[in-house]
Amino acid sequence: MKLDKDINLYTLSELREMEYMPIKEKTFSSVIIVPMTEVHDSGYRCMKYILLRWDGDCHEVVGVIGGGSDVIHINGIGGYGKDWERGIATGTVERVDWSMDCLRKSKCVRLFASRDLETRDWCGSDFEVFAR
Repeated sequence: MKLDKDINLYTLSELREMEYMPIKEKTFSSVIIVPMTEVHDSGYRCMKYILLRWDGDCHEVVGVIGGGSDVIHINGIGGYGKDWERGIATGTVERVDWSMDCLRKSKCVRLFASRDLETRDWCGSDFEVFAR
């Protein structure tokens, strides 16, 4: 689903109201981290994740997941990364240029990297995002 306006122009309410959508593409280029109103059993606020792919002139939503998650694991739990051939954590990761910015209107944080990103097909209490 292509966004009908620039990501900086969405309000927090609009991002919170985006309908959940299973991941339709394995890789994406950034994640908008949307704080929800619910509080997790851990005491921290729950988050929803909007997975975006840049197609050259606008962002396309490739998945909207989470909502009950209270933690993000960058490059997986422990930051160990993933062996893409075997599908397991390796303990060694090549350097990845991770970045974050803050969207103007919603004040949500967007996470992106110097490589395509990938996550698991599901998102429970933990959200893992890996750099390819």
